[in-house]
Amino acid sequence: MHWGHAVSRDILHWEYLPLALAPSESYDDHMRGGCFSGSAIAHEGKLFLMFTGTAKEENGFVQTQCIAYSEDGIHFEKYGGNPVLAAPEGILPDQFRDPKVWEHEGMYYMVCGGSCGRNGQALLYRSKDMFHWTFFNVLAESRGEWGYMWECTDFFPMGGKYVLIFSPMGAGEHTAVYMVGDFDYGTGKFCSHINGEIDWGFDYYAPQSFQTPDGRRIIVGWANGWEWMPSWKDWGPTYKESWCGFFNVPREVRMMEDGTLQFPPVKELEDLSQNPRHESAFAVTEEEKKLDVHILSDQSSLEIFVDRYQNNHSNNIYAGNAQNQL
Repeated sequence: MHWGHAVSRDILHWEYLPLALAPSESYDDHMRGGCFSGSAIAHEGKLFLMFTGTAKEENGFVQTQCIAYSEDGIHFEKYGGNPVLAAPEGILPDQFRDPKVWEHEGMYYMVCGGSCGRNGQALLYRSKDMFHWTFFNVLAESRGEWGYMWECTDFFPMGGKYVLIFSPMGAGEHTAVYMVGDFDYGTGKFCSHINGEIDWGFDYYAPQSFQTPDGRRIIVGWANGWEWMPSWKDWGPTYKESWCGFFNVPREVRMMEDGTLQFPPVKELEDLSQNPRHESAFAVTEEEKKLDVHILSDQSSLEIFVDRYQNNHSNNIYAGNAQNQL
């Protein structure tokens, strides 16, 4: 696995840059591994990448956390002291990956996915210099309901709370999950009280987030599938056709009044719309209301806003493509 690199001014149109990372060292040269995913952060005037290196050792497949950095944001050099972090005691050495790094009040923190006793975990570390890491706490873990391994963990503040995101392996149809709760930087303890699904489809995996200059939290997921997923239909891996999934349209993370999260597409998509049509608000007083919207299903998008609390009625919306009716 390599790290691709692309840049964008509007998070919709992207330009490829040279590859950022490629397998080249003993800690990241496994034929079925390479440079697994991670995250990036600015540190001391450089762009640092924290990634998982995969190697085949005497005891089997081993995953460790490694660093690369760049002066110009394009050409990256791997740190000579890699790897900087190995799996702690009790964590399977082949199930320790995908570090997400952030800074808080002069200290660097990292959350990483792991597996302990066939239960997925989110492991929290901290460091003063990005190179020497100390285990801090287990942020959250499965009790069997959220699978045996958590991939691509992410952790960020929102609305006075903290949000943990991960993709559980072995949790049935759940491919991208969030937890909302309270976090204490003094103890490293995260107490979640809300959890939910990011996407109910079967091809939204390993989402990661970042913050835009205007303060929005944006999340991007990977559309792909693997044999271990219940939704797998034996259509074959995409790499046989020289590609490996694709990124979903970026979405904004929003917190509702009850603490749950919503993930609408980014507002930048509106700039791509042409010939919009708006229907005035209307009250549904009878059992059925038909609306002729004249859309092409392969070229159009449709937004419907329903006040579902009026008169305690439920609202079912059906689309009839042949008649252009809802």
